[in-house]
Amino acid sequence: PLIDATVQMSETGKLESAIISSADRKFKAEVSLKGGRVEIEFSAQQWTPPLGPKLTFDGLHGKAVADAGGMRISEVVGGIYGGTARGRATASWTGGWRADGEFSLGDVALRKVTPEFTPNMPISGKLQAKAGYALAGSELGKLFDGTRVQAGFDVQSGAIENVDLVPIIRGADGHAGSGGQTRFTELTGQMVFSGNSYQYRQL
Repeated sequence: PLIDATVQMSETGKLESAIISSADRKFKAEVSLKGGRVEIEFSAQQWTPPLGPKLTFDGLHGKAVADAGGMRISEVVGGIYGGTARGRATASWTGGWRADGEFSLGDVALRKVTPEFTPNMPISGKLQAKAGYALAGSELGKLFDGTRVQAGFDVQSGAIENVDLVPIIRGADGHAGSGGQTRFTELTGQMVFSGNSYQYRQL
């Protein structure tokens, strides 16, 4: 993506600080060099990250510290689809790109999220979740190729579209019906995503 930058140099020609923003002004980062490391404070409005799932944050704010070998994001706080998001992460880029961290979601409108992950089975409701994740790739653009996410979730007052779980619940034939809808007051469980497949446990 295109960026704009304002750079502050010292009298000896060394970089002291910079303000970097996306061309559409939806993302902004203030960068400063201190004691051999780079300190970054960033914010965003109505912003979709260029890598990973195409999810749009209502707002986002965070701080990070980077050096020659990697970066640590101490905390990110934001709003997404009517709810809240909070997380932290570490990343390294020596011998390939790797990142790991954790995040939590509160009162997120799940119907806005599921099209990116399970487009043929929309799910509605208010999502609460806590998750840990690990990413790995040979280069930055392939960082999400090796993704593993493990999450615990709680969804309130929602529905699973295009699938009818009533036959399984009633023990009719052990198979879910296609089409229809399964409504629920609360749905809790564990989810593991790895290798483009989802596993759900303890539902």
